[in-house]
Amino acid sequence: MVIPTLLIALILALTTVVALIHHRDTFHPALLIVPMLAFFYCYWPAMLEATGGFYGYLWDEHVARAQWIHLAGVLGICAGLVIGSAGAVRSTASPLAYSGYFDRKTLLWASIIFGMLGLWSFSYQIVNVGGFSQAYGRAYGGGYIESGYVREITVLALPALLLLTLGRRSGPMTLRELGLMLACASPFLIHGLLGGRRGPTFVGLVGPVMVFYMSRNKRPRLATVLAGGLLLGVLMLALVSNRSRIYWGADMDLDASPTDYLRPGAGNDFIYAAGLAVVMDETQDFAWGTNYLTMLFVRPIPRAIWPTKYEDAARFFDRPNMEQNLGVDIQAFRYILGWDAAVGAAPGVIGDMFREFSWGMPLAMLTLGWFYGYAWRRGIGSQGAWLPVYCLLTSLSLYLIMQSLEAMLYRFLLAVPPMVLALRLARRTAVHAAAKPESVERLENA
Repeated sequence: MVIPTLLIALILALTTVVALIHHRDTFHPALLIVPMLAFFYCYWPAMLEATGGFYGYLWDEHVARAQWIHLAGVLGICAGLVIGSAGAVRSTASPLAYSGYFDRKTLLWASIIFGMLGLWSFSYQIVNVGGFSQAYGRAYGGGYIESGYVREITVLALPALLLLTLGRRSGPMTLRELGLMLACASPFLIHGLLGGRRGPTFVGLVGPVMVFYMSRNKRPRLATVLAGGLLLGVLMLALVSNRSRIYWGADMDLDASPTDYLRPGAGNDFIYAAGLAVVMDETQDFAWGTNYLTMLFVRPIPRAIWPTKYEDAARFFDRPNMEQNLGVDIQAFRYILGWDAAVGAAPGVIGDMFREFSWGMPLAMLTLGWFYGYAWRRGIGSQGAWLPVYCLLTSLSLYLIMQSLEAMLYRFLLAVPPMVLALRLARRTAVHAAAKPESVERLENA
């Protein structure tokens, strides 16, 4: 596995250098996505190899085969990042121009509406399981309700947070602004910090910071981004490593090392990802996009209308039920590798796309990387909706890289339409206001 792992590291390093030299933007998608790729496909397998962590799960040839597959995926997404962001020209607009592009009052009301819906969904799920102490009084806790639509409305707190940050004035934060931001971020931070979940924690912290800087045409220093990313990474590892010790009322004796999360086992994400790559390469039983079709067209239909939707979709496509490990045939692990894959394990985006598209996976990864690069290029080149859309994409990137496309995409598709609608309304209101005689005074006081 040494050669493909070194090649992955080289490609990631070159992509970062190219992004820095050509664009000099610390919020370029390469600088945000590459560290996650490096952690998953370089550091993690190297640590497992050094400590004998593959023993009992994967042979050396298994790991090498998986890393060659991962190399193809890394090459694809890195090429996409470079191609998608090529030719970008950063806007020279002043912070004053940014602040006047959207109507602040419209952004504020939209963020309040979205935030209230997100908080209602989050609170209703907690009440449904018996209250806060019942929801988070156990490890890996949280609220729950059968209705998927009610559960997923919580994600609207993310565009609320982004719009609120986008619309606030420059200068010190007022108590009202602080209170609104904490309210919008609370579903993610509470669920992340008390539930021991890395995804919500990442979402609640990264998105607002990016919008704050980008909407003011500013960037943090590279050293600040690196230090912040390192601290955030350690925090997320500490959360998942101490997940069994984190709950409401616990003594918070968080003595587990952050690296304990990386220990070998059937639920180890890299071992599972590598095992999946080997199993799919061995069986050639690829899904050919049917799981994504199920997610896009079957998942949105309420169970009240179609109670057996996943079972019927599985029979129609002749695939395993998507409700278990996103349609991965975990029994195949036993026949080929001799062990059962852990229920709930995530393969990462490359393993997920290899399962779907076989060796068409690098092209799918290139398209994905291109879209991130394109969104960044559009976001920095104008003051329009692409800026918060790019920040939304980046906020959800941890789900993409560490889990699957499905984990990122359905959240994105739920959050982006109402957010774009609110942005268009705010822009239209700003344009109408600018046409009035008093608009000059308003702009000067902005």
